[in-house]
Amino acid sequence: MSLESPVQISFSGQKILTMMTGDSDSPVYATSANAKPGKQTWNLHKQQDNTYHLQNQLFHKYIGVATSLHPNVTAVATESPIDFVVESTGRDTYKLYVTNDSEKLYLYLAPDWSHSPKVALVREQDAKDHWHIKLVA
Repeated sequence: MSLESPVQISFSGQKILTMMTGDSDSPVYATSANAKPGKQTWNLHKQQDNTYHLQNQLFHKYIGVATSLHPNVTAVATESPIDFVVESTGRDTYKLYVTNDSEKLYLYLAPDWSHSPKVALVREQDAKDHWHIKLVA
């Protein structure tokens, strides 16, 4: 699989993966379309092991975690990327996950998403939708 950059990553084209600020450890969100160029644009950096680092194009920060990997940990802006597996689930749809020991943790809305559109790394049964990855012209 070959993914080009820059891309926009969204759920059903409505909630777009967004880095609101470049402050380290600030949460990453899934929000509606945003007028500020770059906040919702991502570069996918392929690693030798076929994983990817997700880097925001405006702030040049990566999606990572502020603590250790565990279920429901909030995804944040960081200088230290984590390795995401990008698994195709159909045409332009993907699941994004990291491996923590033998458990896969999926990038998805945080369990309290009805109160905040934060993104977290959750167990597979909690990741109910797939991401759409679209090349930005």
